[in-house]
Amino acid sequence: MRKELKVKNIFVRRWWRELNVIELILSSIGVSLDIFAVTVCEGATYAHIGKKKIFNISFLFAMVQTSFFLIGIAIGAIPVLKNGTDEITWLNGITSIIIFILLGFHMISKAFSKKELKEKRNNNFSYLKIGILAIATSIDAIIMGIGIGLLDTKIFLTIGVMFVISLVCSVLGLQSGYYLGFEHRKGAYIIGGIILISMAIDIAIRH
Repeated sequence: MRKELKVKNIFVRRWWRELNVIELILSSIGVSLDIFAVTVCEGATYAHIGKKKIFNISFLFAMVQTSFFLIGIAIGAIPVLKNGTDEITWLNGITSIIIFILLGFHMISKAFSKKELKEKRNNNFSYLKIGILAIATSIDAIIMGIGIGLLDTKIFLTIGVMFVISLVCSVLGLQSGYYLGFEHRKGAYIIGGIILISMAIDIAIRH
């Protein structure tokens, strides 16, 4: 009886600690909407943008974002942080919740930034500029990676989801910026923030 109860408790702890595919997709979308907003602004500056340029820019953004995300997961998965005790398990859950909430409000705050942007069309393209933008937008991915690393997640699935979502958000951002301009980027920040805060609430409910 005691053995069955112990197995049940382990199952319950793993249930709330492990994000399912839908939650992984939503959290990846939440943090990747930062990329969407930045690539919207980038797409709005090009006088012409071809499929090759879209792929190169999007691939670079996705690779940098996924790499930073993996670094965060590695930090969160350090053995000393995941020794399996109930106290550490509880603390990891609380830390993940706080991380998602802070990231969410950080994303929303970007929507209300007073920084003015001027839409100026040209064909100037620099991998250095794109690389710097990719690194700047991927800092949040490290923090989110730490939060997810503290939970029980399937690493390869998580990384794969993040790469695909980052790639798609970048492609959509460049296209919408090129054709529609960058005024709708604020909505992306707000939606991303709401998704991340919702993920924190979901983890808290299961916690």
